[in-house]
Amino acid sequence: MALQRRSRDDICSWLREFHCAADSLTTFDLHKFYSKNSTLCYANKQPIHGLDNIVSFFQSVFPLLESMKHETLDFDAVGNKIYLIVRITYEVKDDPAKEGFTVPAMGVCYLKTEGEEEGKMDKFEVYLDASPVFGRIIEIMAAKSYSSEEA
Repeated sequence: MALQRRSRDDICSWLREFHCAADSLTTFDLHKFYSKNSTLCYANKQPIHGLDNIVSFFQSVFPLLESMKHETLDFDAVGNKIYLIVRITYEVKDDPAKEGFTVPAMGVCYLKTEGEEEGKMDKFEVYLDASPVFGRIIEIMAAKSYSSEEA
């Protein structure tokens, strides 16, 4: 997807498909958006290099969630980059309170501009503070561990 040749509606549609793939909590469609040698920079974690490692990362996170929903608030495309502002609502798996956490986030998608992987991300930077979500995951895991020790 050469951004210079794409309309705002086309880019919005690509973002919607990308977010739907993530919100499915599966890794089946990630190859449609990440190039084979892509890099994911997620929050304060070390960069994750390569599609296989990105898939592994998400395969370790997705099972901890009941649901995830991205809402794109705004985006802009400049050169080979899409800058986006989103709101992500998470629900943690096995949370008896069914508490949702809404987290503001910013991302930068660096798209390949040529070759067979043109239009896929060469790099994706995600800026967010997901500590409330992961804090709740830790609480639930600790409660499960405590319950199984009592049994």
